[in-house]
Amino acid sequence: MNRYFIWCAAVGLAACEPMPVDISERVLPAEVQSYLIEGQPASTVVQDGLGCYLVVNQITDPPQGYFLRDRRTGEPLCYDAEGQRIPYVAPSASEA
Repeated sequence: MNRYFIWCAAVGLAACEPMPVDISERVLPAEVQSYLIEGQPASTVVQDGLGCYLVVNQITDPPQGYFLRDRRTGEPLCYDAEGQRIPYVAPSASEA
């Protein structure tokens, strides 16, 4: 009987554990993908809190690295959750 309660508790705790985010199945926008060189893992490209893509060499919180920029305008490449391009809005001095 005790084993049953332990098993139920373990299953209940496992159900509450958040699933890890699997970035291997994420789909990067085509323009962002065009910046990856052959053999470069997509995990080196992250999206910051504003939706802009960065190339990072290490994982930091918040992500730090170099913006991927539009080849014509030089603006950072930013996308919303639906994959639509959005304009870059620079953080104010008080937010930075």
